[in-house]
This record gives sequence, C-alpha cells and structure tokens, in this order.
Amino acid sequence: MTMKNKGSIFLSTAITLLPIVLYLLVYHQLPEQMGMQYNAEGAANWYAPKAVAVFVVPAVLALIHLFALVKMRTDPNRKNISVAMQIIKEWTIPAASILISVYSILQNTGTHIGNIVPLVTIGFILLLIGNYIPKTHQNFTIGIRTPWTLKNADNWNKVNRLAGWLWIISGVILILSAFIVTSTIEILMVVLLIVVLMIVPPIIYSYVLQKKHGSNLQN
Repeated sequence: MTMKNKGSIFLSTAITLLPIVLYLLVYHQLPEQMGMQYNAEGAANWYAPKAVAVFVVPAVLALIHLFALVKMRTDPNRKNISVAMQIIKEWTIPAASILISVYSILQNTGTHIGNIVPLVTIGFILLLIGNYIPKTHQNFTIGIRTPWTLKNADNWNKVNRLAGWLWIISGVILILSAFIVTSTIEILMVVLLIVVLMIVPPIIYSYVLQKKHGSNLQN
C-alpha cells in the first residue's frame, strides 16, 4: 500500500471520527439520553446514553469504513473498479458520519428538521451510485456480486447495467417519498420496497442469464 493510499485512509478515517469533536463542542447542551432514531412526526422512538452517541457511533462507523477500504484496496480486481466508484466508496461513510452527527445534534438540541433531509440525502447517494455501477467491471467489492456475475464478465455487465437503473429509480422514489410519506409505517414500507427493488431483480436476472446462456453469454 503506497504512502498516498495510507494518507487517504488516514484522512477519511479522521473525518469519520470528526463528529466526536462536534459533539464535544456542544456536549453540555446534549441530553443524557439522546434520540437516535426518529419517526415521521419527528419524535424520537429510540434513545441511547449520551456517551454512546458521542463516542461509540463514530468509532463503529470508523471501523466499518476501515474494513471497507482495506477490502477494496486488497481486491485482486481493484483495477476494474472505476475511479469514481472508488472515490464514492472511500467518502460515503465519512460524509454520512458528519451528516448523522449534525442531524443528531440539531434534533437533540431542539431544532427539529424531520426526515426530509436524510431521506433526500440518501436518495441522491443512490442516484450517484446507480450512475456508476454499470461502469464498474468484475471485482469482489463493488457491484452486484453473484456466483454468475463473478464467473462471467458478460453476465456481470448486463446485471450491473440493470442494477444501475434500479438504483437510480430507487433514489428517485426515496426523494419523492420524503415529501409524501406521513407516517413511520409508510417510511418503512418505502425502504423495504427500495431494498427489494435494488437487490432481488438483479440476482434473479443473473440467474436467468446463466441458465439461459451459460458460459456463452455475450453482450
């Protein structure tokens, strides 16, 4: 691993942990039991001790971030991952960590911003990823990885082309739902729909292509 890569990992991990500093700046204003999850009406339905929100959550995100980066950088097919997707992979968790902490601080200090901002943000992330998934070739880190896509490049290309469109559609659905849904149940139903839409059809499509064409699959 080059010094440049090590520096990038250090910087992105430091940014993932930056929320600890943000929390400490307003520590005396935060309640002892902090809201960690909010329903569609903006009311907290899950609480955790202040120390958990301030220290444990950023630390867990940093560990997940490090694991994801090490996995990507040691992928034998890393050259097949587009530069854009590598950047997205490297900076999604740090950005999410900052956004989560800002949202948490605002919500727990009396500034209620509801669910529109987080839902729209996640929606745009799905749009961004959906745009670049089709540009990524066979690898073990990013994309729809089934036994058939990993075995056959054409299967990979066709399946991830479909996945790209489905992720874009899912992003649009999530953005629109942010302004339409009015209850926690509706949000959960939308999220479930999106998860199924992004994952199930590509897996089925990959299987169908393999059964129909086998190793002779071509673009």
